[in-house]
Amino acid sequence: MAEYIESFVLFITLSVVLGYLSRNAVTKHTSKDIRGNVVIKYSTAVKIILLISGVVLLAIVIAMPVLANGEPQTIGSIVFLSIIGIGLGFLGVYSLLEGPFVRIVIAPNGLDCVTPWRGWRFIEWSEISSIEFSQSSQWFIIKTASSKSVRAHLYLSGVNHLYNELKDQVSDEKWKNYYEPFE
Repeated sequence: MAEYIESFVLFITLSVVLGYLSRNAVTKHTSKDIRGNVVIKYSTAVKIILLISGVVLLAIVIAMPVLANGEPQTIGSIVFLSIIGIGLGFLGVYSLLEGPFVRIVIAPNGLDCVTPWRGWRFIEWSEISSIEFSQSSQWFIIKTASSKSVRAHLYLSGVNHLYNELKDQVSDEKWKNYYEPFE
């Protein structure tokens, strides 16, 4: 019975934290760069949670061989644990790099984007060919005709400013779907 209570408490806690973060991302004020452009990035709270998650996931990956060392392992369990370990390792590295380095600046002539995955990119408003919102991933996907794309997650502070700017700058026929809570 105690494990059910622990699971329930964990579920409620995670729900409250994620609810706070999503509300925080929409209502939190954004910062401005030296030119006065709006900068959209993860809030400090989201960065801390991503950092903690990344460290915990990588600690689990490092501890997996030590914890499994005392028991005999079959080939199937070794393969299974290896796949889980690689997956958790990738999630840990993703969490550590995503928070501090992702940034989108709304400039007068386009979007100035920085990610650890694709580096720096600039997308002019006229280059945007489509915009859609992914319900499953909870991010906006901004695509260009030259196959460049930018994903803006709902947990980015000030993503509603980006949404409003995109609605002002990009014609309606390029939108595949709108995000109803921002309407």
